[in-house]
Amino acid sequence: MPAMTWRALLALCAIAPALPSLARADGAFPDSFQLILPADRAHQLVLGTNFGLVISEDDGVTWRWVCEEAIANYAGLFEIGAPPSDTLFAVSPAGLFLSSDGACTWQAATGGDGITDSFPDPSNPARVVALAAVTTDGGAAVDAVIESTDGGKSFGHALWTAPAGAKLTGIEVGRAAPHPIYVTLYGHDAEQRPQPRIARSTDGGASFQLTAPSPALGMATPRLAAIDPDDPTILYLRVSDAGGERLAISTDGGASFRVAFTTPSRLTAFLRRADKSLLVATQDGELRRSTDGGKSFELRSSKVHVRALAERAGRLFAAADNANDGFAVGVSDDAGMTWQPLLRFDQLCGPVDCPNLHKTCAEPWHVLIATLSISGCGAAADVDAGDERSIDLGRAAPPPRGCGCALGHRAPPASCALLLLATMFALSRRRSGMRRRARRRRGR
Repeated sequence: MPAMTWRALLALCAIAPALPSLARADGAFPDSFQLILPADRAHQLVLGTNFGLVISEDDGVTWRWVCEEAIANYAGLFEIGAPPSDTLFAVSPAGLFLSSDGACTWQAATGGDGITDSFPDPSNPARVVALAAVTTDGGAAVDAVIESTDGGKSFGHALWTAPAGAKLTGIEVGRAAPHPIYVTLYGHDAEQRPQPRIARSTDGGASFQLTAPSPALGMATPRLAAIDPDDPTILYLRVSDAGGERLAISTDGGASFRVAFTTPSRLTAFLRRADKSLLVATQDGELRRSTDGGKSFELRSSKVHVRALAERAGRLFAAADNANDGFAVGVSDDAGMTWQPLLRFDQLCGPVDCPNLHKTCAEPWHVLIATLSISGCGAAADVDAGDERSIDLGRAAPPPRGCGCALGHRAPPASCALLLLATMFALSRRRSGMRRRARRRRGR
């Protein structure tokens, strides 16, 4: 077994007594999968991870954490609503959760049981659409589009139900008028192979038109990558099958598609930039750019495993693989050729400055210090030793050499052996749960 794996196992063994208090990355190694840059908060960056949210209010100089315990178990698929509310949303197996005070407090939406995806209307802070399983009058469970008109706090009746046997895989609302709603779905042909289709509404959800299966998509599973921000008839789709994944583009509202990019691995991120260039990232570390509407793609980088892409004031931001790339968030001024790190997980500064988070996240923070070998606060400097809040939250001490973690507990030898065996078995069947669903969604 590789040395790094053994060190990880030993660290887990050492912090075993505290493990139940931390939803430890949903059974996977700590990783990022979303990056949100609010349009009206010029210095804020929000990183979605598989162990909660990480937020910077100063352009990435310092970062603080919102633990999963404060949001919901297995929280993911993070989104942000339209200004000025900037409500944060998270989907979990328990439903949709939202925060309207900067992630300090979270509440569960009502009437939205079984929500699997959500999307806040980018032009209306009071409106949120979502995908959920609903029960028909005959008692059958079907996928449906549901709507909230109070900012996501509650959901009413279904706007549209999928055809019998169809599976809804993604939903999004266009930024440009008439602000169409697009839904990706698939049914099955006579041989039970997926048949990708698009449902579109241009009247606010009063009616939906279902397209015929596109020959260009084959028998793949479709998911939304993006709706063009300027032209709502241009649609970017991520489709996957046994042969890999493809980026498909429609210029007629989903009636037809052409395949623009193909990879034998997996698409991990997509971005349509303000200059109309397209960026796609793949699981094997390639970042490619198109400046001709997707007719061709040039290689920009093959060194960073991009998880998500975002843009602000002409600068390109990416969520990366902290373990393999050496940083979790980076910024580029040359369209992805080179990257300047903004965050490593060992630079987290503690929970977000909210009284309830100090209480809820205090114990998980101690565990996270050991798990991530946190030894400093922010990219520029460590936490001030005179900061009472930092002391109360357990400021990370420099990690000892050898195991690479600051250990606060030790398990008895027998318990340690059992934990090592259990962890080795779990690692052999590694599941990423909500992270995998988030990546399958739009690759953002």
